[in-house]
Amino acid sequence: MNKRILLFALILAAFVIYTRVKYHAQYLYSWDSVSFALSIENFDLHLHQPHPPGYILYSYTIRLLNHLIHDPNKTMIYLNIAATLGACFALYMLVFTISGNRIAAAGASVLYAVNPIAAFCGSVAEIYAVEGFWVAAIFWLLIVSRKQPRYLIWASAAMAVAGGFRQTTEVFILPAFLVCCWSQPKKILLSSFAVLIVANLLWFVPLVEKAHGLESYFNSLYRQSERAAESAPDAGEEEGSSTKLILRLVQTITLPILIALILRARRFRMAREDWILLIGILPPVIFFFVFPFPKNGYLLIFVPLLITLSILSLARVYSMRMQLILLVLACAVSWIGFVKPANNPSIVNEFTRPNQDILRVKMDRMQKFFEAVDAISGEHKKIFVMAQRHFFPNWRTLMYYYPADSVYLIFPKGRRAYSASKHKYRMIPCPLPLAEDSVLFAIGRTEPKLSMESFQVEQFHYYFSHTDRLPKSFQLYAATCRISRKPTAR
Repeated sequence: MNKRILLFALILAAFVIYTRVKYHAQYLYSWDSVSFALSIENFDLHLHQPHPPGYILYSYTIRLLNHLIHDPNKTMIYLNIAATLGACFALYMLVFTISGNRIAAAGASVLYAVNPIAAFCGSVAEIYAVEGFWVAAIFWLLIVSRKQPRYLIWASAAMAVAGGFRQTTEVFILPAFLVCCWSQPKKILLSSFAVLIVANLLWFVPLVEKAHGLESYFNSLYRQSERAAESAPDAGEEEGSSTKLILRLVQTITLPILIALILRARRFRMAREDWILLIGILPPVIFFFVFPFPKNGYLLIFVPLLITLSILSLARVYSMRMQLILLVLACAVSWIGFVKPANNPSIVNEFTRPNQDILRVKMDRMQKFFEAVDAISGEHKKIFVMAQRHFFPNWRTLMYYYPADSVYLIFPKGRRAYSASKHKYRMIPCPLPLAEDSVLFAIGRTEPKLSMESFQVEQFHYYFSHTDRLPKSFQLYAATCRISRKPTAR
């Protein structure tokens, strides 16, 4: 290997590792993060550990790694760091395979490493950085297969494995895969489709078995789709609109490169490889224009490809020197937006999202909440009664970080509730049994109609009271609660 390339790879790896470790989340970042962490202990789709459609290969990968790390949050973040490094390498190979231009290849790797979405997702315990790796790796294999058909078989295997990690990856890549199958030798096609089918069955059959049958699995998928359509994001987070999607597209290309390409638009001609990349980009982009993306991480399905297409276009219309200048400017704009975002409510502010401030603020908020709750409860047991599953912190987070205590999530009509303890939960009828000599914390968007003390963490208000100061039976939000001498139901 060229010594300069090796030095570049080492510097880039050091940058990725250092920055992700520096900005990493100290706690499980989201509802899904907790679901994946719980799946390490017990894989169960019906308990949303993880949530449907399953992510079976991801769950068992982090389970295996967690035997070494013994911390689900760090396990997922370390895997994301490795995935980011893998994506950078795959993008280098993808751009170099198409263009033979090492500056462009290196530029694509660095631009992905400093991309705000990639940087954010590499610093939290979520699956999206792994998806970014699979997208970059699969498209490299697909492009290589145009000249070396046997690589289509490897692309088929990679697609199937990617589907076992995150099923939508395979769905969105499928159109580009089918285009690459065109005009391939019949023997290669048969082998590729055989590998694709068999490799998918290797993870899908165990997944269905764990879901207790095909009918049960598809029922869980249907219920999850209904729940996703009805549920709101966590407090303080918003769904991505079409306007935000456009901003993310510009953010990925970066303003310096976008302006430079517009200025030379007349010189640009699409190559065959560009059309393959475009076919990979358009399905998810169109989908997210129609259906708002719930998290920025969803966009990593096309971010690696958009970076690749942008860099290839730049390399075709500018000299090496100009490419280098524009790449430095582009990387600087991306990274400054991530580490020093605009704080005023404007398009500029939205253009710098996601960023490390969002992560830092949420982690600080969680730490303040945990410290306040522990200071108030002291040696007493804690009981949490939640009126909404998506508040701050959400029900899953409380369930995970307070396994020795009771966490109730009330159904809208107040006749039933989920009762969680020891990282497990079940449905129970109301009234809720609250143990004596405990501290009750009421968590919801409205103040309870009950005399309770309160504390505040930023804009979020919480209410609490020792159970010996409460009536033996009372109404909290929509549910009836009763103080019981017996220990709270586990």
